Formats: sequence, structure tokens, C-alpha cells
Amino acid sequence: MAKMITYIRFRVIQDEIEQFLKHYTNGLKDLNNLHSFLSCELSQCPSEKENFILRICWGNDSNVSLKSKDNAALRKFLDDLNGYKEDILEMRNYIKIE
Repeated sequence: MAKMITYIRFRVIQDEIEQFLKHYTNGLKDLNNLHSFLSCELSQCPSEKENFILRICWGNDSNVSLKSKDNAALRKFLDDLNGYKEDILEMRNYIKIE
């Protein structure tokens, strides 16, 4: 069960959406190699196709902080998105309440 969830909202220029999706798929490999990574989900707004929400679920031992190994992998994942860090509108970590 996920203990922490990272939400990232993107707004990607319409002409770059196809490339964004390719980079997302390639970058996901970095996250899959982490023991605390559980799952990842990318959603696109049907009425405003340039808007995306990325949801990353982390396991019990995760500590997604600026000093953690997982955050370094998350930064690498964003780097793999080939410059789409500029398109991030919001990025927040949430702790699962049980």
C-alpha cells in the first residue's frame, strides 16, 4: 500500500504532447528501478488536452525529500522528460492517511 503520493501537474504545448508522452514512457524506466516505487499514472484532461496530472505512488520505506535517493530518481525522471520541468504547474507530495 502506498504511503506517499507525488502529484505533478503539467501544461504541455499542444505541438509537444506526442514527444512528451514518448519521453514519459522512456523516463518511467528510471522509476521502475527503485525499490520504493509502486506505481505511476499519467492522466490527460479531455477538454484541455495540454493539461496532465502525473501520480506516483511510493512504498512504506519511501522518503521523497530533497536528500533522498528517490527524489534524485524523480529529478532524473523529470530530466528524461526532456525539458518539461518548465511545464510543471505544481508538484506536491502527499502522505496517505489510513
